[in-house]
Amino acid sequence: MAFKRYIHKHGKKLGPYYYENVRSNDGKVKTVYLGTNPSHHTKHRIRKPLFFLILVLVLILILGGSLFLLQNKSYLINKVKVQEPDFDIDQILIKVLIRSNEFIEKQVRIMNTGSKPAGIDVLISGLGDIIEVDSSSFTIKPGQTKIVALKFSSVLPEQKIEQQPGIYVGKLIVKSDKAAKEIPIVVEIETKNVLFDMNLNPVAVERRVKQGSDTTIEVRLFNLESIDSQNVDVEYFVKDINGNTIITESETVVVKTQASFFKTISIPKNLKPGPYVFAAITRFGNSIGTSSYLFEVMGPEIDSSFVQFCKNSVLCLGLSLTTILLLFALVAYFYFFIGAYLYEKVTGVVTIPRKGRAEAQEEIEDEEKKGFFEGIKTRLGQWKEEKQAKSKEKESLKLERLEKEEKRQLDSRKKQLSEEKRKFEEQRRLEEELQKKQLEKEKASKARKEKFRALLHGIGLFRTPEEKKQIELKKQKEAQEKLKLAEQLKKQKEFEAIKREGQKQKQQLEAEKIRQEEQRLREQLQRQKELEARKIGQEKEK
Repeated sequence: MAFKRYIHKHGKKLGPYYYENVRSNDGKVKTVYLGTNPSHHTKHRIRKPLFFLILVLVLILILGGSLFLLQNKSYLINKVKVQEPDFDIDQILIKVLIRSNEFIEKQVRIMNTGSKPAGIDVLISGLGDIIEVDSSSFTIKPGQTKIVALKFSSVLPEQKIEQQPGIYVGKLIVKSDKAAKEIPIVVEIETKNVLFDMNLNPVAVERRVKQGSDTTIEVRLFNLESIDSQNVDVEYFVKDINGNTIITESETVVVKTQASFFKTISIPKNLKPGPYVFAAITRFGNSIGTSSYLFEVMGPEIDSSFVQFCKNSVLCLGLSLTTILLLFALVAYFYFFIGAYLYEKVTGVVTIPRKGRAEAQEEIEDEEKKGFFEGIKTRLGQWKEEKQAKSKEKESLKLERLEKEEKRQLDSRKKQLSEEKRKFEEQRRLEEELQKKQLEKEKASKARKEKFRALLHGIGLFRTPEEKKQIELKKQKEAQEKLKLAEQLKKQKEFEAIKREGQKQKQQLEAEKIRQEEQRLREQLQRQKELEARKIGQEKEK
């Protein structure tokens, strides 16, 4: 309980000065000086602004939260609607391989999983010239399943259009009033006669690749006709679901029976997350083979959707900062006032140090002697000295910590270097041993191959390059002889055709002569008849 006193000095009344009786830890009661006004104590000066700050922050949160809900009401409602689709599809990827001038049909089942009839629209994006949908718009009842037939064709007979062999990417869009789903479609069109085909086998277990990282795919080429080794042109490219080409590469590969190698794809950092298609095409003459692989590009991981949403909303970010400030203000208010008050009541120990009677008397006399501004100057000087002393202590402690940290880092670096040196020597020794073993294996395999070739050559199953050249020369000579015979036969046929044409012309000339002779005889007879008629007429006239 605080009480006040007055001091009379030189006929003047000074005060009031406030005191308080406090029980210390040893059980004694002491009278301590509180000051000229207890409400002017440091903790009381902070209390009102802190309480006012808490009140202002609460009002800002209420007003900002109401505005935030009004602005994002439609977005939240639409998001809830999109997350509850009323239909399901039995396909997550549609991949089709067709030959040139052929077509194929594939079925897709759409089931109504809602409680009301749903109107469904089926659209094809990017592949309208290749895919034809039998039912583009329909309505299904709850629990019913609709089978939609997709006809894939490389030729449009009505328009006389033929698609070139290659890989085409698009998507199937299925929409209802509540939701929409997109299914990737990959259509591979090959020539009828494929000499070199391939398979794409991903090295990674998952089909997900992060932005800015690399993924490796094993490419296997097969010689389907078992002809000699040839140079095959291979093209690689990455497409998105809309059919846009992102990355393209090409190379030439030598293939005898089959070839296997690894291809690394570097994903750009600015590539949008979503599904993509890695495709490869082999070209050898008029033969075109295709193969494709679907993977998904993942963006940076986000802790929660709320954080991402607040990054794009200034109001949400402001409300989040206001909430953090309010929590700090509440914690400070509880610690400095409510917590200190409870601690004093429970333990009896005063948390804010108070001054004794002698110190209070000295302070009163100093206040009388010094002016207001001089007191402020002395207090500022004391505060600066204390601050400088504390900063010096911090710097010395910081230097000691830095020295210890440098020593520790040097020791760890020395250990790391020695360990790396030992590992490097072991690795070099192992590599030398492996190289020796590899050379021995290659020599042994070469010797075995030579023996096996000699055995096959003795049996007649293997031929040397010289023998192959001789056989090739014989084949060329035979082919030349066949060409000569074919040319002679062609010339004989042309000569016979010329003879037959001459005979036809002679027969036509003879027929023409006979026809002219008959015409001439007819004309003579006609003239004789006309002369006789004239004679008869003259005789009648006479």
